[in-house]
Amino acid sequence: MPAVALTPPYSILAKRQGYRDLVHTGDVIGVSPTTALVTTKDKLEREPQKIRRTIRAVMRAVEFAKTRRAEMIQFIIRQYKMEREVADSVYDALMDTLNPTLSLTDQEVQVELNRIAEQSKAKLTVKPADVVDFGLVKQVANEATR
Repeated sequence: MPAVALTPPYSILAKRQGYRDLVHTGDVIGVSPTTALVTTKDKLEREPQKIRRTIRAVMRAVEFAKTRRAEMIQFIIRQYKMEREVADSVYDALMDTLNPTLSLTDQEVQVELNRIAEQSKAKLTVKPADVVDFGLVKQVANEATR
């Protein structure tokens, strides 16, 4: 029997049509970077306050999404023209994948680097510290909790 990887809302819609979940990605690989804030070292040095404001805004958006379920579900219904039941499931699925820390461990980054190497059939010799620095994210998070 063929299988396919689906993201919400398609995974929810497929279940409603009788398909079964075989595995949830998060159960196998933990946190997976599906989106990211990316910048250059130069920009970090030239505009650190702008980067800090952006990080704070994303953190607030994540907190809003986590704590305002009813409003988020209404947004999903309006924005994507979904039935309430589907929007509820989409919200739950998205919250399962949301990374509130906005950072990854070196091990999680290495898993992603290994995946990229495998897909591209390239030999990558970089280490997580060569490609990511979550220091500023952690600083902003600590400032927010004070």
